[in-house]
Amino acid sequence: MKMQRQMRANSSIEFDNLRDCELDPNVIKFVEQPAWLTYDLAGRKARHKGDTLVLTREGLEWQEIKYECEACLPENEVRWPEMGRALNSMGISFRVVTERHIRERVRLATVRAIWENRLSPVPSAQDRIAILEAIESGAVKTISHLRSVCAIEKPTVLALIRRGFLAIDLNKPISDQTEVRRGVGLRYAAGTRVRSS
Repeated sequence: MKMQRQMRANSSIEFDNLRDCELDPNVIKFVEQPAWLTYDLAGRKARHKGDTLVLTREGLEWQEIKYECEACLPENEVRWPEMGRALNSMGISFRVVTERHIRERVRLATVRAIWENRLSPVPSAQDRIAILEAIESGAVKTISHLRSVCAIEKPTVLALIRRGFLAIDLNKPISDQTEVRRGVGLRYAAGTRVRSS
């Protein structure tokens, strides 16, 4: 939904990363297989096609998505710093992302729970405005508050997170005590943007 198009992953770990980017409130936009990078490697020209380019609130980040056993191969350990230097010279940060990051137990369980409930019905625009007002007034701070004040079920809360209307810390387990906040919203027709702030 963030990119308003179908996206393709070359592996299951890249797929998990795309799903994570889709839900991460810090990620504004992202694109798979963004470009070829030409960089210097031990005095010769080398080329590499990136896995993901992510626009976050901090700026652009080029991500290499690899399994840990592949990321730590000697040939990769040699090229990562050189790729990082080339990207940094263009104002782009560089990060190797492995299953230790993407498939960290708690974060992965949180992301999966949100995806599993993505098709749950969402409240009307008028009810979404009421939810937003309850959050902004401080009356609602947790999923438990949201469920009791706004009379919605947990799957609906997760569907609203999926649509970017609400946001939570993906690094914490989902429970009634999970803090909720206003999400960034998404710019697409089925929209979650109920009004400008």
